Amino acid sequence: MDELSFRRQAYADPNSKQADFVEAQQQDPTRQAFVDDLKRLDGQLEDAFKVDVPENLADKLLLTQKIQSHQQGRRRTAVWLSMAASVAFVAGLTFNMLRTGPINLNEHALAHVMHEVDALHLTNALPSDALQVQLASYGKSMSQGIEGVVYAKECDFQGIKSLHWIVQTEQGPVTLFIVPKDPRLQGQNQFAQEQWRGKTIEQNNSLLMFVGENSQAIEQVQKDVETKLYSI
Repeated sequence: MDELSFRRQAYADPNSKQADFVEAQQQDPTRQAFVDDLKRLDGQLEDAFKVDVPENLADKLLLTQKIQSHQQGRRRTAVWLSMAASVAFVAGLTFNMLRTGPINLNEHALAHVMHEVDALHLTNALPSDALQVQLASYGKSMSQGIEGVVYAKECDFQGIKSLHWIVQTEQGPVTLFIVPKDPRLQGQNQFAQEQWRGKTIEQNNSLLMFVGENSQAIEQVQKDVETKLYSI
């Protein structure tokens, strides 16, 4: 189970007995600790909603109805309650883990691609001078303009600020990530998942990652980038 699927399942139901969810906890102590925190939070929420019933019968019936009504609606809103409350409750416990633990480069890249999937249809190329300004903050420059760059934003690889470009080619769009090297980054140099293909190369103090659906388009953009992009 990848990290994104694991966290969605954990927030939705930390007590889930789903096989791959349980196995993911058993294989990773940090994931187990994360789920344990959510379970403790769930217990605290349960305790908070337990109200001592007065001796008066009418009040007792009224409270019982309210508790039952809450219990029926609780499961429908569990995801949002858990997410909102857990941010406040476990932020201090999990922040260091999230920012210092291993980062699966391939999974994060695909997550960013899918998050900006609508941008893959852009067609208007951005001016080279604007791209040069953006590259300069990452210690990079271009000897010539890279053709077909239609999207250029910054993104976050679990605390590592990176560049997220989309390059349009005749064979289809290719997403280029320029990620500063970091010992936490892990991933294969080449990967394939469903329709997506990915390739990572090193350039001085950065990793250049290319993601697309067409291998020829990836090779074309890689060649253009390797020819024109350099460190300063």
